[in-house]
Amino acid sequence: MAWRLWLWLLFVLIGFAQEETVPDRIVFDAFNLQPSEWKMSPEVSVIQASATVSIRAGNVDSGWTTLQYDMPFTSETVIDLDLKQVREGRFSVQIEWLQEGGEFIAAVPLFPSQASAYSIQNQKLTEFLPSSGEPPKRFRLKLWTEGKGCEAQLSKFQVRAPRAWRSGKVRPIFSYEEKISTKNDTGVEAKMEKGILHAVLRPQKTSAAFLLKDPVPYEPKGVVMMDIQTLQGGSLELHALCWDNRGQFLKEIPLLKEISQSGLYETSFAIFTFPGGTGRVSFKIWLSGKETSVRISGLHYGSTS
Repeated sequence: MAWRLWLWLLFVLIGFAQEETVPDRIVFDAFNLQPSEWKMSPEVSVIQASATVSIRAGNVDSGWTTLQYDMPFTSETVIDLDLKQVREGRFSVQIEWLQEGGEFIAAVPLFPSQASAYSIQNQKLTEFLPSSGEPPKRFRLKLWTEGKGCEAQLSKFQVRAPRAWRSGKVRPIFSYEEKISTKNDTGVEAKMEKGILHAVLRPQKTSAAFLLKDPVPYEPKGVVMMDIQTLQGGSLELHALCWDNRGQFLKEIPLLKEISQSGLYETSFAIFTFPGGTGRVSFKIWLSGKETSVRISGLHYGSTS
């Protein structure tokens, strides 16, 4: 009988772990960025390979590269960085701290200017906050080279933050990660790239949508968490498509509206009126703006029941 009790306790503990455990969100990964997402001073380039990201300067004494977008900041945000080597100069990284609307507050060095290898692991960004001024809400990373022909090679450069359900304990039902099947309007291109769902509006289009084709069971106490890594050029909406158990379409419901910044967003089915007979739901994402693009690193669905 004792072994049965231990087995039951194990199942209970596993159940709690499944309710509370949500993988960290990747806020930034230098290895997954598209070339267009880097912004560089003259004669500076970024070269991505499977094992390294190289920052190279040409015939300039000083150069920089940064991101085209900024990122949300929380007290639990951490950074991992492995500077493999520096050639022909010195290399440094700054954190540019920003207000909610992107206004500049201050720049703080992540580490001293280096001519050799350097490593930061699981370091909280709270340790690099500006010494004065209002608390920042967002940040951006800026990489500096010193010396003509300087090259810095990074084997890891990643920013992570915990994912946590605001709704409390949530029973996971489905996560749209890694394998996502989409049906795209003619005005939008959406596809998976290195575990990230990347979508962009085509030129001349100001609004279009794509459907996540995998339907899920409808739960009256359902909650949805959407992890937007980057959003540029416009806004985004998340809609639920309601279907009965025979596959008949019933209604489209906007769950999240007019999102214009990256971040972690959550909403509950309980605040909406779903039509009677709803048995399954699927999710549709609308993009609006001019050449709007988005990188979504996760869409999670669960229930508080």
